[in-house]
Amino acid sequence: MLQTLKPGSRWLTRNRSAATQQRGSSLVFSLVILTAITLGAVVAMQRSTLQLRMIGNMQHQQTIFNDTMGNLNTLLNGLRNGNIANQILGDMINTENTSIANGNPPGTAQLNPYLYNLLPQPPQNAGTAATTNNIRMLYLPGNAPQSLKLHESSSAGTLVPYYFASNALGVDVNNQSRSRQEAGFFYMAPAPQ
Repeated sequence: MLQTLKPGSRWLTRNRSAATQQRGSSLVFSLVILTAITLGAVVAMQRSTLQLRMIGNMQHQQTIFNDTMGNLNTLLNGLRNGNIANQILGDMINTENTSIANGNPPGTAQLNPYLYNLLPQPPQNAGTAATTNNIRMLYLPGNAPQSLKLHESSSAGTLVPYYFASNALGVDVNNQSRSRQEAGFFYMAPAPQ
């Protein structure tokens, strides 16, 4: 036998309130999951943005390093030409001797090798403002020169090594990043008188 339910009966009211509670709890549960997913996405985007900035900074610093090394290599390759080396390094030896004669400690005199216009200016990338290079003496020969004369009748002169350091500095356009590279080399030249 079928019973008809009257509006306002207890059974109908209980079922409606249970369904309403379920709909409300699923909505809250969905919002919590959606919030967690959104937070995870925001954190992932921030991390990827930070990583992109770090990679950009590393590439920028590598560009400045490469430009500085290019400056150093341009100088060292240019000094393989004997005439260029004689002019630039000969002037450096004279500048160092004058500096020492004036009472300065050894190694304080410096010379920009690109002022002579004998060497090509090294190329620079867009992010680098300038690269500079200065040569200084590391060691002047002592009183005991190394003789290249094989015997008394040899016409070879006495040559000694002169030691130098080339110090290259690269700076970016914002003056925030710098790269300094130094290379030592020696030059065989006539012994001092």
